[in-house]
Amino acid sequence: MAGKVKETDMMYSRAEVIAQDIAYKHGLAETTTEVLALAVLEAAPNVVTKIMSVLGVDPQSVKEDILALVPSGKPSADSHEGVAVSQEAQKTIRMAEECCSMLGDPMVGVQHLILACCRNSKPVGAVLERHGLTAETFRKAVSDLVSTKTAPPRQPPQRLSGAPPKKMVASGSPQADDPKGRKPSTEKDLISRYCRDLNQLATEGKLDVVVGRDVETSRIMATLLRRKKNNPLLIGDPGVGKTAVVEGLAQRIVSGRVPPGIRGKRIYALNILALLSQTVYRGQFEERMRAILDIFRRNQDFVLFVDEVHTLLGAGSAIGGMDAANILKPPLANGEVRCIGATTEDEYRKIFRKDGALDRRFQRVVVPEPSESETMDILRGCRSVMEGHYGCRVTDDALAAAYDMTRRYVLDRHMPDKAIDCLDEACVMFGKGMSGEDLTVGRAEVAAAVARQAGVAEEIVRMTRLDRVSSVEAALSKAVVGQDAAVKSVVRVLRNAFAGVRDPKRPIGSLLFAGPPSTGKSHVAEEVAEALFGSKEDIIRVNMSEYQEHHYQSRLIGSPPGYVGYGDKTQLADRVIRRPYSVVLFEGIEHAHSNIVRLVTRILSDGMLVDAEGRHVSFRNAIVVMTMSDGFGKRGGKLGFCDVADQSSEYDRGVSDLAATVRRRFGEELANQIDDFVLFSRFDRQMMERLASMRLAEMASRVESAGFSVSFAPAVAARVAALADASKAQNAKAVDRVISSKVEPVVAEAVGRAGDGCSVAVACCKDGFKAKERARAAAVIGAT
Repeated sequence: MAGKVKETDMMYSRAEVIAQDIAYKHGLAETTTEVLALAVLEAAPNVVTKIMSVLGVDPQSVKEDILALVPSGKPSADSHEGVAVSQEAQKTIRMAEECCSMLGDPMVGVQHLILACCRNSKPVGAVLERHGLTAETFRKAVSDLVSTKTAPPRQPPQRLSGAPPKKMVASGSPQADDPKGRKPSTEKDLISRYCRDLNQLATEGKLDVVVGRDVETSRIMATLLRRKKNNPLLIGDPGVGKTAVVEGLAQRIVSGRVPPGIRGKRIYALNILALLSQTVYRGQFEERMRAILDIFRRNQDFVLFVDEVHTLLGAGSAIGGMDAANILKPPLANGEVRCIGATTEDEYRKIFRKDGALDRRFQRVVVPEPSESETMDILRGCRSVMEGHYGCRVTDDALAAAYDMTRRYVLDRHMPDKAIDCLDEACVMFGKGMSGEDLTVGRAEVAAAVARQAGVAEEIVRMTRLDRVSSVEAALSKAVVGQDAAVKSVVRVLRNAFAGVRDPKRPIGSLLFAGPPSTGKSHVAEEVAEALFGSKEDIIRVNMSEYQEHHYQSRLIGSPPGYVGYGDKTQLADRVIRRPYSVVLFEGIEHAHSNIVRLVTRILSDGMLVDAEGRHVSFRNAIVVMTMSDGFGKRGGKLGFCDVADQSSEYDRGVSDLAATVRRRFGEELANQIDDFVLFSRFDRQMMERLASMRLAEMASRVESAGFSVSFAPAVAARVAALADASKAQNAKAVDRVISSKVEPVVAEAVGRAGDGCSVAVACCKDGFKAKERARAAAVIGAT
């Protein structure tokens, strides 16, 4: 458009295009002021519609009234470019430029165009005034809500409605950016708005005491004293204490425990969010950033600290503008500004390192996770602060428990952050609503806090490791029938793991259960999960018969990037992340594809798995159990297996044959990673009778919730075992089949006759089982 100044905002340019389109569609030879005003409202939402809403004016009603002023006809020009700008519209545009200059705004926007319409255009101005938008009202709203007064005027300011011109200030100055209207002008005011003075906070005692980290602090000081490349970059996992190292340096500077070259330095932490706040127009952020850097150039004792330094890349960038990183590069390269950055290893690799020009201006300082002794020193340093804040006493046992329990149960975070958080939560939970008492936070309170954070039963966290093994042994001995050798093998592996003699980087235990089908392999895994982790739900089942093709591996760890299913929920990785303390059960390992077997081998050897999204999935707090039934289908089957499991010599020969078969079938690597091979024997008559007694007791307990009771004669279990043994199956399924086909129908028929609340007694008869309800004889069901 003719008469337009060089700089306009994006919404103004969009309104120009819309105005040409409106004039073309209405068959106008020229773009009039009415068309310009209508185009501004068509480009909603924008600053003008926001101001109207604040003033209680309906933008849609205004648009309809202005549309009535625009004549309608057929397009007469060949294209939008053929539409000229009327002299009246050009006058309105020049008036908009004057309004922009008067208000001190850096570029012409749609608000200035509407303000010019209020002042200069009678038809549009009358419509706006009818809706309550006078020139003075709209100018005041623009001044209060929109104009930021961040650029000097391009021409002498002119008065509007007799108002005196306002003083213009430079972008980035305190006057321009203070939302409360104050007018500080010193460097101190500017730097206090966008930075935190860590030295001042250390002097006032507002920073937590930092213990240790002498090596990292010395490296930072040495880097700051270098002639060039004197900008340390702290890199470490979240929670290891990168920010605390810088705060500790500020405390050392305040106390004078630094070399002469570091004395007098002041560390300021940059607040990037404050820099970005209210930067509406292009150039505002750059001016603020340059103003801050100018202060650090003039004061060589000032050190800039940027936490999460990777956020500088792209911060404040706009079309045609520069981001914070590019503004920071020249003063860093020249040594004019000293800067300490902090970021995580992942963010450094994904974002920061890709900008090589920025990366080479920093000197890397790796901040590792502290050792056990260092973490305990840090916790002792935090103890006095917590005791003073919560009014409680924190024992040495609580500190040791915070480290030990979070190390074992909180896996997705790092020391010392997770130990400090656990101790903090234990103090606030225990001290709530108990003021005036002698409060002591010990091991039990820390265990309760860790249990909530890790999602593990509190009883499991409180138990010692050997107590947990004893509980598993007692539970298995009670719940597992006949497989005494298998129970001993499982307990032996767990005792080795919890005694601390095995590699902590591997899973708690890796076991291969082998034996005929339905002999209790999966049942033992369930009982281990309940006894060790608190619930039978803490078991992750993976049926390996569903993974006979190599591409099914994506179901376990996810599809690679670019493939269908990337990012979807997985059957193994996601479940282990949610339940790191669990039993991972691979059922039927003999059916899996060789690629899947190699995946399981990697889990057993490393205790860690990287899924398709790059997440590290830890199996180090899980028990990995594989089951195998192939070769055990018939009596006297392979691997030298015999019918009597408690004969140690026969059992040992069976285990040796099983290990040899695993080596031949799956390779030496998998066999060497298995802690123990566990054989499950076929059921003899005595084992089946014990199992039948357990199943009948479970039935009696189950039916109580249905409103009746049932009791079984001692001979019923023996009869069930005899019928199951006759089927030649000799496993738990045979016992369950006899109960479901012979016993349950008898009980159901008796209940049907007697109704709710009856008492049913089941006994044996000549041909099968019989049931009596309320002293009346029931029909006899024969065993066929």
